[in-house]
Amino acid sequence: MTFHKFPDIERLGHEDTRDIFICGTDTIYVEEKVDGGNGSFWIEDDVIHFGSRARDLTIENDDKAFERQQIWLKEHLEKINNEDIKLNQDYIYYIEWLQLHTLHYNNPPPVIGLDIRLKRSMNVNDCGLFISREAKENEFVRLKIPVVPLIWKGTVDELKKINIQSLITESRIENWDGRLVL
Repeated sequence: MTFHKFPDIERLGHEDTRDIFICGTDTIYVEEKVDGGNGSFWIEDDVIHFGSRARDLTIENDDKAFERQQIWLKEHLEKINNEDIKLNQDYIYYIEWLQLHTLHYNNPPPVIGLDIRLKRSMNVNDCGLFISREAKENEFVRLKIPVVPLIWKGTVDELKKINIQSLITESRIENWDGRLVL
């Protein structure tokens, strides 16, 4: 499989986001900004692979990169596999390795689910689409991995009527209580 890094997400006002508010009935999801290290995992030929934001992590080259989180995730995936909970072979799971970055969380989970992308597609880039918020929640909960907190969901028209600053709240990760959907 060709490695697919998680795409950059631009701030509102950037050229790449200028058309985001064109259709008033489109659904918008606002999720908590998570501060850690972007990562991924997937299964290929019955082998679980771990990735950083930009490349496949290997034991030979990266034994210290997010070591504690990789150990936890590897053990966790083995445990749920023994419970007959399998990774979806068609998915790339994007996560945040929660270790000290610019913010310090007091009691974070080792990893948190960010997104899920189909591995393959019929498009020219051989890169699949991301699944819906609801589907990713269900899948990460099935895998017993916490999901990035949802701050707000509504339509473009509804979002235009509220003060976006009001969506900036206390971190739900900072006060993580062990639930899978934060």
